[in-house]
Amino acid sequence: AEWSDLYLADGGIVYFGNDQDIRLTHNADKGLILKHSATADDKPVSLTLQTGETDIAASDVIGKIDFQAPDEGTGTDAILVAAGIEAVSEGDFSSSNNATKLSFKTAASEAASEKMSLSSAGLLTVTGGITMTGTTPTLTIGDAGAEDTRIVFDGNAQDFHIGLDDSADDLVIGVGSALGTTTALAIDENAGSTFSGTVTVGVDDTGKDVKFFGATSGSFMLWDESEDTLQVDGDTIFGESGTTTLIR
Repeated sequence: AEWSDLYLADGGIVYFGNDQDIRLTHNADKGLILKHSATADDKPVSLTLQTGETDIAASDVIGKIDFQAPDEGTGTDAILVAAGIEAVSEGDFSSSNNATKLSFKTAASEAASEKMSLSSAGLLTVTGGITMTGTTPTLTIGDAGAEDTRIVFDGNAQDFHIGLDDSADDLVIGVGSALGTTTALAIDENAGSTFSGTVTVGVDDTGKDVKFFGATSGSFMLWDESEDTLQVDGDTIFGESGTTTLIR
């Protein structure tokens, strides 16, 4: 038999189960608390969102949570769904497939739309940028047992990558999406650097100082961009004055 509204007083509890182990409690002026009261090990509270659909196709929403302020007085965009989390099928479900992504939605001046997703294969896709804050923000890619790992920059005409060549223990920067396709720079475990192409410092008519130090104190070779001269130990100078080559 159907019935309508149910009113519970502050702190009211709804018990579920023969031993009342699952409790839904009103937290006065704050919200609801769902608790599994069993004290044994590995007894978490579980909330499962189920769909009754019998034929899941690609892009079907299996379950979702929306966040909204429908009573906001300014109306219009303010009362639209502001954020949400959805489980979305990545293909037709079958006896051997239930591939599903998690879609994370936020809004600025719109109904919330997907800004980040986590695929069934573990691929995290973010629209916009990633900001890390804190005293020591850390982004770790791979682990101690991981093989080659890389970050790929998807360009219109050409892809580029930064990655770890596990076999050589080198950090590499290269052309293409596959690690080792064309390596431009490799940094080894001793901080040694190997360039595979031309190294250009500055641009034509706007140069930069470049200085190479030796093992002996005071020994160096300097390209002085303001003088257009190559200096060795700050004393011997190679350069040009008009059409005359200077060696001093």
